[in-house]
Amino acid sequence: MGYADWKNDFTFYKIFAHHPDVLRDLLNDLLDLKDQQAITDLEYLPRDQAPDLPGGRRAIVDVKCREVSGRVFIVEMQLFSHTAFVDRVVYNACRALVSQLAEGDEWRKLADVVAVAICNFTIWSDTAQDHQGEPRIPLVSRWRMTEEQTGAHSLDQVRYVFLELPKLGDRPPANAKETWAWLFRQASKLASVPGEVSEPMLSESQRKALKISNKATFTPGELETYERMRQEIVIAAGIVEQALLEGEAKGEAKGHAAGLAEGEAQGHAAGLAEGETKGHAAGLNEGLLRGKREALLQVLALRGIGLTAEQQERIATCTEPARLDRWFEQALAVKSAKELEV
Repeated sequence: MGYADWKNDFTFYKIFAHHPDVLRDLLNDLLDLKDQQAITDLEYLPRDQAPDLPGGRRAIVDVKCREVSGRVFIVEMQLFSHTAFVDRVVYNACRALVSQLAEGDEWRKLADVVAVAICNFTIWSDTAQDHQGEPRIPLVSRWRMTEEQTGAHSLDQVRYVFLELPKLGDRPPANAKETWAWLFRQASKLASVPGEVSEPMLSESQRKALKISNKATFTPGELETYERMRQEIVIAAGIVEQALLEGEAKGEAKGHAAGLAEGEAQGHAAGLAEGETKGHAAGLNEGLLRGKREALLQVLALRGIGLTAEQQERIATCTEPARLDRWFEQALAVKSAKELEV
């Protein structure tokens, strides 16, 4: 029967929300924590206390836990990219820090927060970094505040870790961090637990995680839930891809026509070139917005969520890509139109 996809939220929770030893070893590997610095014990925190991390139920799944020292970890699986993703990870990690103090509480030392994002997409591509003259960002990147002149760091209350799965490529993993990435990408394609010779050496926790994800051990109810969630992810991914393609095509066509019209009206070659450039850019932007609006409405329709006339009007007139992204992510998770922040 094979293994379940670790990126599916059912599988993600089955592995990491119920087996603290597996989650502990994942964190130790991603953060390079060893010996005295290694995490030894984790305590799960209720999900209703977790911050509102970016995305909806199908776009993002998260587990919140605390180690003995009090440090809080938020571990999330993000399936789809969007324009404000990194900003919102920062916002919610900081929110998890400040929410430790209730209004009126006396000041006290807050427990540090570490936000770990496992991303099924690339955030900082090598091409973009090279173009900007910036260093390439590795498969696993760790971020914290530093003093600009000296590079010293002491403001470590909030830290961020990003695992960009596509950056592993097709190469075999060479260390524990890369093996975790390999399993997130390849588990659902495996027919059996990889041997130590033919495939990468797996740690005890990684083998345990694979065993947990073996679909042969799922109950009929678990298999049904897993399959339902898998289908929802496929539908959402298809809608996103179709909307982007349609938006690009409509934007390019509209931009080309608008540029030609403006250029012809100006009546000379310079006007034609400038008009086409401006019109092309404007058309692309409008096409992208149109695609985002259509994708949002399609998701809501597929999930049987009806909108009020006011909500439909706000979506139809919205010109902010980030706001449309946020509504799209919510549309993947909410149960009724009342829960939408539209």
